[in-house]
Amino acid sequence: MFMRQTWVDPRLAFGNVYSKRNLSVTGDIMNQIWKPDTVIANEKTLVVPEHEFLLRINTDGTVLYSQK
Repeated sequence: MFMRQTWVDPRLAFGNVYSKRNLSVTGDIMNQIWKPDTVIANEKTLVVPEHEFLLRINTDGTVLYSQK
């Protein structure tokens, strides 16, 4: 099962400080960034590998979170 979520967190906007288009975040930094508490209705089991994710932050604070 793949899950992808996108949201905007203006606290993470960095367009005026850093010239890259986006930042990919891994490791301990991932645990410091707010993520929505997602509930999947009628889910029978939940197996979430901790190391199979991608968190990308765009210059305007748009966050893409993808998990396998």
